Amino acid sequence: MFHCIDGTYQDWPPSTDFKTAFPELYADFSQAIPMPNYVRRDGVLNIASHFPSNTVAPDIGKIAFQSRPLFPLVINSIRVLGPKMYNAMASSDTPGTKGSTRLHMDMADAVNVMLYSAPTPDGKPGCAVWDIYDASDAGKIRDFLKNKFKGKFQNDPIHSQMFYLDFDLRKELYEEFGVKSYRIYQKPGDVVFIPAGCAHQVRCFSLELTFVARILTRKRVSGVQLGRLHEDCDRLRQPREHRPL
Repeated sequence: MFHCIDGTYQDWPPSTDFKTAFPELYADFSQAIPMPNYVRRDGVLNIASHFPSNTVAPDIGKIAFQSRPLFPLVINSIRVLGPKMYNAMASSDTPGTKGSTRLHMDMADAVNVMLYSAPTPDGKPGCAVWDIYDASDAGKIRDFLKNKFKGKFQNDPIHSQMFYLDFDLRKELYEEFGVKSYRIYQKPGDVVFIPAGCAHQVRCFSLELTFVARILTRKRVSGVQLGRLHEDCDRLRQPREHRPL
């Protein structure tokens, strides 16, 4: 079954490796994606492809998602070496909106390929609007959300996946902390690369279908930032009574 969050159906197939379930489609995907040396599961510059087969596989594909719109957050350990399919409905940018994908960050780099987007109600081509924030701004984003939504989330305000920064919130974030996103408009056939540790969110203009794969590469995100990210996710996996303060 799909996992549905605010009209977004995620992580399909939910418990099976796409390569095993659909080998022909997996081969087509591997041939179609750009920068194959980085992005393919067997890419020579994808660090995950160089781990010995007799060792524990790198933990690059566990996704945290909410089983329902309200907390507590439920962590599901599903390996997502990729690709995985996401279907998203249209959403607005009005105050209080949850977007199509709420603000969050991943433990590994990701590549998102849009395969289809329905026309908007007025007949214009559909697209997805990405807001990707620099990894170095994660602390400022957390402080902003903690001040703005005190008592409305548990644990980490980014990893809880409770919020979408609409126009007003993005404006406040910039005015108070000087933080703004890298905005990307993705159309069918476009590919978006999301670095590990970068908070990001998505809003769709219409019904859309994308595939996501995760990779390990050398990049500019610091070891300290990635270490903080792994610690945050490990803490969220622990039973509530065992979590450090």
